[in-house]
Amino acid sequence: TGVVFQLSNGSEDREFRALVSEVGATDLCTMLGDPAGEHIATVEHLMATVFGLGIDNVLIEIDGHEVPILDGSAMAFVEAID
Repeated sequence: TGVVFQLSNGSEDREFRALVSEVGATDLCTMLGDPAGEHIATVEHLMATVFGLGIDNVLIEIDGHEVPILDGSAMAFVEAID
């Protein structure tokens, strides 16, 4: 399936594929989906992590509209996945 983000907001789940065609904005962060509607923001550090670890097939479940930035690097994600 590739890299897929699943937004779970209680009543309905929405999937966003990590594809160039899904990028809605890149002003302050990389956003998948519609900036004025349903979206997942700040995906770049997590995307760097899955790429660096060679992961190309994953479902990432998230319950908010933004991936936590943590310390600003991919290291916390690498440690959590390892």
